[in-house]
Amino acid sequence: MPSGRLLAVVLLGLLVWLPGLAQPFRADEIWSLRAVAMPWREMMAELRGDVHPPLYYWLLRAWVAIAGSGEVAARVLSLALSAAAAWTVGRTAREWFGERAQGLAVAVYCCSLIAVLAAQFVRMYALLGLVSAVSTMAFLRLSRQERMRAGTAALYVAANIAGTFTHVWFFFLLLAQGCVFLASRRGRGMPRMILCAVASLAPYALYWLPVLMQQIRKSSVALAWATRPTVADVAGAAMLLGGVGWFAAPFVWRTREADEARVRAWCWALAAITILVPLVISFWKPVFWARFTITALPALAVAAGSLGSGPGNGRASVWREVVLLAAGFSLAAALAAARSPCDSRMAAQYLSQNAQRGDLVVFTNLSRPPVDYYWTARAAEERNLPRENETHPGYDAPVTPEQMAREAQAIVDETSQGRYRRVFLLHGFLPAKERGLVERLDKGLERVAELCRRCEAMGSYYDKISVYRARR
Repeated sequence: MPSGRLLAVVLLGLLVWLPGLAQPFRADEIWSLRAVAMPWREMMAELRGDVHPPLYYWLLRAWVAIAGSGEVAARVLSLALSAAAAWTVGRTAREWFGERAQGLAVAVYCCSLIAVLAAQFVRMYALLGLVSAVSTMAFLRLSRQERMRAGTAALYVAANIAGTFTHVWFFFLLLAQGCVFLASRRGRGMPRMILCAVASLAPYALYWLPVLMQQIRKSSVALAWATRPTVADVAGAAMLLGGVGWFAAPFVWRTREADEARVRAWCWALAAITILVPLVISFWKPVFWARFTITALPALAVAAGSLGSGPGNGRASVWREVVLLAAGFSLAAALAAARSPCDSRMAAQYLSQNAQRGDLVVFTNLSRPPVDYYWTARAAEERNLPRENETHPGYDAPVTPEQMAREAQAIVDETSQGRYRRVFLLHGFLPAKERGLVERLDKGLERVAELCRRCEAMGSYYDKISVYRARR
């Protein structure tokens, strides 16, 4: 497949990511936009209190200054970064497995549900996918070169520096690369790889490592949402990574050349180690989250593309990618159409029409930031539960059901004493944690049934709006 056809497949892949591009912002996206809108010094102070490095926010700050901060405008940056990642994946697959491999590799990448999310999300995941793709491409080249080429080494180091300043999960990819290099080269070329590793990590160590130490000390708050992974979490991550690409397996060819099989094994190992190490760590210190696995997606897509590099009709291979991309577009469009009506814009409209002065709106988890973004004419008083969320609106504080029950009792008492006319509660994201809250409100107050709303799917950290008033 000539480079022009690679570009054509990438452009077709862009179509997979378009559905849902104009959807209302979610909580994490509002955090990003709020941070980059601050003066530079305040933004850096905010980022130092975050759990992520600053590179994406620097890029986003420059981007919104040019393109604006509307839903589509802000997400075009992620779309462009995702397209660059897909092109890099295709280029890598072609370099090692030939023309027939690159189209399938690009299609698998574009049809991955996690790539769809990254391309539609004002967060660092699209950039993480790109730097992981470039690092993987350069690493495979270095692993085959008997003598280090300056251009390849510079590309590898630059990608790694960008990766370390994008997301902490990138370090798991570097660990995977080190394991693969040791296993495949058995010490040959080790001095050059150590030199690359030092050059890759030095900027982060000098500039951001002290910040990381502070972030680790506050990780009990910043990572309160992370829990030990379950079978469902692992299955969900697998589906996010593969998407409809898993269903293409029966329609690809396999190669038997030892050289290609070796490089394919390297790619599978890179993806596996990058995912499995944090997964195992999470049984002691939870750090696993399905979105972060995009770090392994480029290597996984290249490995999947290699399965299509065997003999076959050229025209048939093109149709294979077209059918896969069409299936990916259909799935993405279906998911966009099926999104919960309980999004942030819907909640803002509902509250504008119903919540009045003298009412209290209670937001659980992280439901408040995106709703406030669209709820411009606010008349009612607002409160976060737990109250600690008001001091760090980007994170959900650790809290027990008993604590939630105590805070709920305070709301019951205040409403019964006439401070509030009605209480609007957005909840449902974590039913176990919210059980004491809901039970206490149901016991102490009266539900206003005609104003209550319930959605079949989760919106911005809630799927129910329950309304209460003092008992008559």
